[in-house]
Amino acid sequence: MTVVFRRNISRMEGYVPGEQPRERDFIKLNTNENPYPPSPKVRQAILRELGEPLRLYPDPGSTALRRQAALTYGFDLPGVIAGNGSDDLLAMIARAFVGEGDLLACPMPTYTLYDTLVRIQGGKLAGVPYPDDYSLPRGLAGKKARVTIVANPNSPSGTAVPVRVLAELADAVPGLLVVDEAYADFADETALGLARERRNVIVLRTLSKSFSLAGMRIGLGFADPGIIAGLDKVRDSYNLNRLSIAAGVAALADTGWMERNAGRIRKTREALAAALPGVGFTPFDTPTARSTASACWPPPTSSSEAAARCCARPPPSALPPIRSRRPPAPWRRRCSATDGSGACRDRTTSCCARRTRAPPSPCPATPGCSPLGSSTWGATVSGASASGASSETSPTGSRHRSCDQAPPGDKQAFTTRALVRTSRTVVRWRVRSSVLPRNRHRCAPMRPLCSTS
Repeated sequence: MTVVFRRNISRMEGYVPGEQPRERDFIKLNTNENPYPPSPKVRQAILRELGEPLRLYPDPGSTALRRQAALTYGFDLPGVIAGNGSDDLLAMIARAFVGEGDLLACPMPTYTLYDTLVRIQGGKLAGVPYPDDYSLPRGLAGKKARVTIVANPNSPSGTAVPVRVLAELADAVPGLLVVDEAYADFADETALGLARERRNVIVLRTLSKSFSLAGMRIGLGFADPGIIAGLDKVRDSYNLNRLSIAAGVAALADTGWMERNAGRIRKTREALAAALPGVGFTPFDTPTARSTASACWPPPTSSSEAAARCCARPPPSALPPIRSRRPPAPWRRRCSATDGSGACRDRTTSCCARRTRAPPSPCPATPGCSPLGSSTWGATVSGASASGASSETSPTGSRHRSCDQAPPGDKQAFTTRALVRTSRTVVRWRVRSSVLPRNRHRCAPMRPLCSTS
């Protein structure tokens, strides 16, 4: 017997979420997770729910979470809805407002889940390209769509549209305006005021980014009580678990912790944006579209070109130096990649230090090998420079060879692996070593791994 799916399901492609590797010995950038931990009050709240309470179903309406969100953001309880991440809320909106053949409009490029949700419903996506300055496209309201979505700040461009422009859009569209504010805590404005003033606006928030709770899947929606009541009809039962509700309440009650972390990220963003032009990147910075961390290399000549390769991996010569935050480890290493004499087995494997307190010298018999020691966690990540610099000095004082001295197949050798997901491409750079039990370290191949997803 053949199982037959609906025609639109058979023809569509499912959404591909960001890769979540099991290893943790690299810098992961593909899903914009917060580098700082959540509030300590979140841990305490979760611990209180462990044990006996877990045998009970959670509150189906997540009342405690919604009440705390209403208090934090200045809404009445009937104007707040909670979801299993903001993606759950987007799915509710698609189920409630988009039918067979209906239009959903949004600027492009943007969050690709919008297209998937519309196709599930049998609707059509009306994408309007951003202009070169990433201001709001003029033809967006002209699509006359049942639902119009604006991610603000936008992903992946990181640009933001002024709230006054969104207010004009709300007055112009014939249907619902959804403002997806996943990154609003890192921007200068919020459209929450529009959700209070206009009956056709819903603002979505997530606790995954600024509140460092991506693993708990907590989303919030703010709108007129009439919109919330309609969405509640299509909401899954018990869509948030007990631990997520408790964690969300605790996080929203400690917004000071979130604001401090967001401030630290803003400072890091400013320092990065100031350094990017020196290595060949051009961050967006216009009066109508403020950058919130994204950049393109080289600068795109049009929005369509930016959509195709925005934030694509730059050549090695444009890679900025990055330093690991982990403290240096002692100079005691054992390496399975050596034959016992300290010589490397092959040309693609870095050599390790033997039991000594002084930085070892590179393997004399193997060109391109680099010592592994306290520079493992403090070494500078560097690509092959155009000038062919012979060496880099790590913060710990030891020296390692640059990529230009490595064999031809190892030009992409880096001391830290980063994972960057751009469109459908995943680029990995191998890490030299990872901490193993009993202070034992291993050497990893010095070659990049590239794959597509």
